[in-house]
Amino acid sequence: MPDEELVVVRSYQWYDEAKLAESILLAEGVPCELYDEHMLAGRPLVVAASGGMRLMVPESRAKEALELLGACTLSEDELAAQAEAAVPSAEDADLLG
Repeated sequence: MPDEELVVVRSYQWYDEAKLAESILLAEGVPCELYDEHMLAGRPLVVAASGGMRLMVPESRAKEALELLGACTLSEDELAAQAEAAVPSAEDADLLG
């Protein structure tokens, strides 16, 4: 990680979400660190009280990181459409037995 000051781009209450976001940035070549991941993983009450696991990037890459994470975020409508599509229809249920 460069000697540049790190800034928080997002905070996460859930470990899986935090790791996914970290993976997205790393895959795109954006250096990042997930602060408090080991202290807070698996402790939802502590995570909530502490403000969450903080995803941090060098200040010069913050805008890029937010754009990358925003491109991977589903709107409520998109999420609802995916949930509806995942529910098997009556015809599908017949095929499944």
